[in-house]
This record gives sequence, C-alpha cells and structure tokens, in this order.
Amino acid sequence: MAEANSSNITPTPPVPLDESSSQSTSNFEDDDDGLICPICQDILSEAFMTYCGHSYCFACITAHLDRQLDCPICRTTLTRSQILPNFQLNRAAELRIKKNRGISPSSSTDNTQRYFDKLPYHELVSMLSNAVAKQKRVELLKENVTTYLMQYFLKEMEDSHAKLIHSLKEQLAVIQEDLTHVDKSLEHIDQSTPDNALESGDLDDDSVPAAATPSTSTMTDQDQHVENNDLSPVHDIIAHEKKGHPAASPGTSSPCTDDTASPVIAPSTKKRKAAVLDSDSDESTAQEPKTTTLLDKTLAPLKRRVQDRMKDLKELYWAGRVQESGIDGFASTLFQLSRYSRFEDLDTIYYTDIATNNAIVSSIEFDRDEEYMAVGGVSRDIKLFEFGQMNNRSSLEYSQRTRNLSMIHCPLKVIQTDHKISCLSWNPYIKSSIASSDYEGIVNLWDASTGKNVRVYDEHKRRAWSIDTCPGNPTLLASGSDDSTVKIWSINSGQSVHTLEQRGNVCCAKFAPHNNYHIAIGSADHHVTCYDLRQPKEPFETFGGHDKAVSYVKWIGPDEIISASTDSSLKLWKLNQPSCLRTYTGHLNEKNFVGLSLNQDWIACGSETNTLYAYHKNSRHPVAQYKFPTTNPLTGEETFNEDTTLFVSSVCWKQDSMKIAVANSKGMIKILQLVE
Repeated sequence: MAEANSSNITPTPPVPLDESSSQSTSNFEDDDDGLICPICQDILSEAFMTYCGHSYCFACITAHLDRQLDCPICRTTLTRSQILPNFQLNRAAELRIKKNRGISPSSSTDNTQRYFDKLPYHELVSMLSNAVAKQKRVELLKENVTTYLMQYFLKEMEDSHAKLIHSLKEQLAVIQEDLTHVDKSLEHIDQSTPDNALESGDLDDDSVPAAATPSTSTMTDQDQHVENNDLSPVHDIIAHEKKGHPAASPGTSSPCTDDTASPVIAPSTKKRKAAVLDSDSDESTAQEPKTTTLLDKTLAPLKRRVQDRMKDLKELYWAGRVQESGIDGFASTLFQLSRYSRFEDLDTIYYTDIATNNAIVSSIEFDRDEEYMAVGGVSRDIKLFEFGQMNNRSSLEYSQRTRNLSMIHCPLKVIQTDHKISCLSWNPYIKSSIASSDYEGIVNLWDASTGKNVRVYDEHKRRAWSIDTCPGNPTLLASGSDDSTVKIWSINSGQSVHTLEQRGNVCCAKFAPHNNYHIAIGSADHHVTCYDLRQPKEPFETFGGHDKAVSYVKWIGPDEIISASTDSSLKLWKLNQPSCLRTYTGHLNEKNFVGLSLNQDWIACGSETNTLYAYHKNSRHPVAQYKFPTTNPLTGEETFNEDTTLFVSSVCWKQDSMKIAVANSKGMIKILQLVE
C-alpha cells in the first residue's frame, strides 16, 4: 500500500528562480511588520526616525516626548531635536495604506468571471432574467415618477396662475371702481366748467398755469401759490387716469393712441362738431382741426412723469387700497410726484475765494424766520447772508450771471472761530442765537447780531460732528462726538445735563419736533437709536438695517425718521415698527458727509458725484437732480466738466417754498428751486 501510494505521487516541479523571488517579494509586500508604529500599533503615518534607529509616527513620538525624554523601545535619552523624518519608510507606508483601501479592477473582474463560470446554466438564465426584469421596473418607475412629477408641477402652475388671475380680477374690479368714481368727478367738473374755459388756442404761454410750463425764478412764492390753485380741477383728473381707458363723462374725448395727450373737448367744441355732422354742406365731411387745450398742455408733461415713476406709484396705490384709505390721499401724492422734475438755478454764493482748493461747507442753516442763512465750514468762519438778496440775478440770462464777477454776494457778518466748523444750529426761539460744533469737540453759543461768543462747552474729548437745538425747548442743545457720546446741554449752564453713551462714534443727534424729550442718534455702529431724556440710560427704540455708519437722522413727523448712511442709501423708519418702511437709492455716498434736509414730504441729500438729489417720501427713486458746475477761477465762468474729487457737502431747504441752498466741497453754494 505504501509503495502504491508512493508510486502515485507526482513530483513537484522545481520553481524557477524568478518566480521564487517574485513570491518572496510578494510575501514581503504583504508583511506589514516593518511598517507598524511600535506605539499605536498601526501603519506609520508621517514616519520619523530616532538616532537610535527606531521609527514612529510623528504624532506618537512627539506625544511620548512630551511626557518623558527617551526612546520608547531602547530607553535611550531622546529629545525632539534628535528625531528626523524617514521619507523612504513613510512612502512605503503610504503605498501600503493605499493598497489596503482598495482592490484593483482587474482582480475584481476576474473574480466575477470565475463566479459566473461555475454557475449552472439554468441559474445563470434565471439570474439574467431577474436582472432584466429589475432594469425594466427601474425604467418604468423612473418614467412614472417623471410623469407624475410633471403633472404635479403643471397643477401647481395652474393653481398659481389661477390665483394670479383671481387676484388680477379683484385688482381690476378695484381699479374700475376707482375709475368710475373719477369719471363721475370729471362729469361734474365738465358740467361746471364754462365753455371755452380750457381752450388755449388764443392764449399766450405766460397764461398757462405753473404745472404746464417751468416756473421762472422771478415768480414769487405767493404768485406760485395762486397759480397752483388754478390746477385743482386737474388734480382730480390726473389722479387715476389710466392709459387706454375712455373717460365716461360727456366732457372727454375717446381714448387716443398718444398717451401724452388725451384732449378734453369743451362742450362748445362738441356742439360745433355736431353742427358740422348735421349740415348738408360740402364741408360736412371735412374733419375739424384738433384743438390744443390748456388742459392738454398741462397734462402732457405730467403724464410722462407718471410713466417714468409708474413702479413707485403702483406700490403706493395698492398700499392705500389695502388700508382702505380711498384714493384721495393717493391723488395728492400722484400730483406731487408728477408735478416736479428738475431744479432751476437761481443764484450762486461762494463761501471762500474761488481759487481756494479746500473750502468744504459743512453746514447751511436758515434762521427762525428764514430771513438769514448761516454758512459754516473748514475755513473757520461762520458767514451770515440775507436770503432776500439771493434772487437778484435770477432774472438775468445764465451767461450774464456766470460772467459778471461784480455780482458776487458779500456776507452781512462774518464770525471768526478758532477751529473748523462741523455743524450749525439756529435757536428756534431766540432769533439771534446760533450754536456751532467744531473739529476740536467744542460747542459754542454765539450772538449772531454782535458776533460775540456767549458760552463755550468743552466736555467732548474728540471731534464733535453735530449740534441741534430742541424745537420745543430752546434752552436745550444736543451734540454728538467721535468720543461715542451725545451731550445734552442747557444754555443756562456751562455743564452738560445728560451724557448718552453709544457703541460707536456719534455722527448726528436730532431732537424730535413734537416731543421735547425724544432724541434720535445716528452712529458708526450702523444703527439709529432713540432716547427719552426722562429715562436716558437705555434707548426706547433701535433701528438696524444700514450696512455702514449712519451719518444723518432727521424727524419727518412725530413718529417717523429719515436716516442717511455711507452705504449710499436713505431709510424711512417708524417708531414701534423695527423694520424699515422704505429705502431710497440713487445717490452715491461712501465716505463723506453729504448733507440731508427735509421739507414736509420732500427729502434732499447730496452725492459724491457732486450732484444734489431730491426724493419724495413715497418714492424710492430720485424725483429730480442737479449737477454742480465747475468754476474757472480766473473768469468765473461755470462749466460742467467732470471732477471726481468734488462732492455735495451740505443741503438745507427753505421751509416756506421749494427753494433749497446747496453747497459742495469747493465752497460753491447754489440757491435752487424745484420746478416742473
């Protein structure tokens, strides 16, 4: 048996040298012993070698040396300076890690092939059939999912558009209701208007009301008021006139294709047309020439402005209808927004010599009765001008005004100060009293009639940017400073009454016009804070929304505030409503004080493009602009060359009119008027 077994044994052929060596190499590669860290017992990571010849992971050996200074294997004294990176061993360890993480595609394919080769035929057919069936189910599911998803999307679109159509129908019903109301008003106006009252074929241009042609600078405020009252019928007519809607009243014509002229035909004109149509003469077929009426001339520019500002007007209209406030309030806003379009140049004043390079006007303020205008800036002078003398040049041609240097205005009085002026504030009760703040943080109280310094307040530690007198209590002043404080002063005391600590440099502080205790503050922390001086420790309201420093705050009513910021925006806030009501954009303001002034619902601010911008409270976009010219220092001639270094630095409305004083960083002061 043993022999038989031995005879059946097949001798093993000798292994070739190259195969033997490759097997040994493979066995060596599969052996991880030389790549294992003695400390963590894992493959080396960032291998480091000691002077005594042992290798460890960098993290492991450094952690060990933090505890004791020796080699973990042989206990030879060892420090961090005695370990070095082992690049070759580290590369071998990285290759081993990569090999352990994955299997080569070729070996995976070979294993799969061997698996299928061993399967019986019927099992292989069954497996393939199941795979094909599964693929079909997957494709069918994908098709069903795609179809149902498309159905869901279309139904959502259908619902959305149905809701939109329903909403549009509701809005259309509201518009038609308002249009019917306006048509009835037109019918009543037409019945009460005398024949030929609105025809202007035989009228001169001077007879057209102010809304039809730009007002001239020679027109007095009283004259403008009288002429504007002549437009009261037009006020209701244009309030809700919509392009493409025929007026239902007998006094209006059919809709015309030109949206800038929808003529209202007087009753006498209609009678003449009827007579022509009824006659049997040869002229019965002749068409009567179109008559341009006074109303046509008045409405044409207003309609163009309505189209330009349609986005804002739509928003205002629907906001009023949602609040169920009717259309009367909107009609007034519509008229105001469409009435004005530009600034007219009335006069020019120079704060300093024309050739002076640095003549920034920091502040312009009108006195209590708006008879005098105070101008302060970096020239360390407060100059007082009589505003009544500012319009003498308005009747001259523009070329005459710019070339006649002898007509430069001289101030009535010049108050010399020790430091650069940052802000001025007239006392609303004591006519001759004016306060100033300066670049050294000092607040001064002056007697404008004598030019004498009445009182000095010097508690601020850094530059004071603003000064304001309380409208309801003229004995109180408020100043804001770069020392992050607002100081409340009394003209009867040399020391501050309150100190309001802020989180950033204070740029402005403004008393409320109808509350002696409320004050709004704008600072470099991007916020507007409101304080009650009866409880001055904490603000009772904080508004946040600006991206940069708040440079100006102004009260536009008892509970509304306009803020200006170096993020190139103005914002409207309302007490007890933390979110911004409206944001005004269009001007550029990134680093300078460019001025802010309010006149009822009109807002004016400067821009770093050397341009004045006017906004209406209800319009997010500018209504009018004025670009400052540059002046030739030798001839005094004004040209409109671009100078990127100049910016508007101060603005101030004259409250009893649409006139405004505006200054730029060159010291040029313009007297302008907002006109049609």
